[in-house]
Amino acid sequence: MNGSCWASHADRLLWSLEAVQSAAAAEIRRTRDISFALTGMAMRHITVFLDCLINPLQEQMEEWKRVANTLDKDHAK
Repeated sequence: MNGSCWASHADRLLWSLEAVQSAAAAEIRRTRDISFALTGMAMRHITVFLDCLINPLQEQMEEWKRVANTLDKDHAK
């Protein structure tokens, strides 16, 4: 093979590597965008979970403790 043939192959190889790098960079941007969207959605769901389930349960905790103590005292009699 002569030198120009190797140069042609090298040019094609470099072009292919640049295409792979470009595709990878585009995929990273898409992945990052998807990641940000999913993180935002998860944070909203966590907020709703806290507001609708955890906070009301915590508000009832003291009353449940009193009821449990009363039941324990009644059972011990």
